[in-house]
Amino acid sequence: MIFNKQNKKKFGYYAVFLLVLVAGLSAQADKANIENMPADGIEKSENSISMKLNGKILWTLNHNPEEGKPYVHPLAKTTGQVLSDLRPGDHPWHRELWFSWKFINGINYWEENRVTGKSNGQTLLLSTKRKISPENEVRVEMTLAYAPAGKTEQFMRKKRSIVISPPDRNGAYTIDWASKFWWRGRTLLHGNDGDYRRCPEQSGHVLPGL
Repeated sequence: MIFNKQNKKKFGYYAVFLLVLVAGLSAQADKANIENMPADGIEKSENSISMKLNGKILWTLNHNPEEGKPYVHPLAKTTGQVLSDLRPGDHPWHRELWFSWKFINGINYWEENRVTGKSNGQTLLLSTKRKISPENEVRVEMTLAYAPAGKTEQFMRKKRSIVISPPDRNGAYTIDWASKFWWRGRTLLHGNDGDYRRCPEQSGHVLPGL
């Protein structure tokens, strides 16, 4: 994660989170099999988008506003081996390939109540736009916000961009994941457990659209 403390016009500072994931195989024994696999293409539903390869799901990006936290699962090799595990028993709030803040202003957005499945801090998925190229490259643009559960005031807003390439002849594909964050006020804190950091003061600045 890279935090770039530069002024973002009148909207304050922003942070950029970039994740590049390369999934696939390099072994020559598998390469020949990959080249003969038909790409079945993209499958879409209202709250998810998937790529199928040789009749199997290669990956699924889930973006249900009711859940709030988008994630990728299943996530597999081009040989069919699934790498991801959704909501393991010891950490049922983990959504495999996903992103969540730990604390914002002392409120936990990460762990969820094991009974209700809800966090004290709510992650709001405000919008999702999907675009598919003729080559089956998938681009997804999302807007998310963070607020205490049951409250309307948003402490932070985020623009997320995810680009997923189709598999190449070597059986490799990439997931490029980038985020920009805007926050408001002087008291916003974020960190992991007790390791807090104070965001730069932004007296007089507000989040865009708020």
